[in-house]
Amino acid sequence: MSSGGADNSYATNSLLQKRVLSKAKPVLIKNTKEMMINLNFPQSIKIADLGCAWGQNTFLTMSEIVNTINLSCQQWNQKPPEIDCCLNDLPNNDFNTTLF
Repeated sequence: MSSGGADNSYATNSLLQKRVLSKAKPVLIKNTKEMMINLNFPQSIKIADLGCAWGQNTFLTMSEIVNTINLSCQQWNQKPPEIDCCLNDLPNNDFNTTLF
């Protein structure tokens, strides 16, 4: 796989992974809500993507987790935690081009 958004890149050829993430979304939401309750709404949380962190699938999952955390805090009248999203991939990937 090529890096970035090239024709042979993971970001361009990851439709199957996107479908799997879509099917797993209810489980992700349920487990995120349970985690918030079980941890008694912590003040800070780290979320890590330890795989290919270039492309829309990373941000779909990260944003779903962040949104679920924020909605859970609103629902339970809790202060939202500080959220640290960590992306990990090949050393030569420039996350500045991913985020901006």
